[in-house]
Amino acid sequence: MTIQEYVERGRKAVEAIKDYDQAQTDKLVYEAAKIIYQHAAELAREAVDETGLGYYEDKICKNTDTPAAFWAAGGLPSSSPASCTSPAAKAKAVTT
Repeated sequence: MTIQEYVERGRKAVEAIKDYDQAQTDKLVYEAAKIIYQHAAELAREAVDETGLGYYEDKICKNTDTPAAFWAAGGLPSSSPASCTSPAAKAKAVTT
């Protein structure tokens, strides 16, 4: 897919939701956060593989902590960590 095709898809998506009220917007954000949270490891692997940047474990944390802030209002699964600190993040904290 070309960049122009992605731009066109994005414009169509914006057009589809431009008249959403707050409840519809909240539902959209909730569902997006839930999907990101549920696929955190897969998305982390893709991000590191595609860019060659960062640490897989840190990306998992990023993909769980951030969506959890939005998803929490709708009820995170009880087995979900409230916060995540990867070994790479802990090592950085010790050296700084």
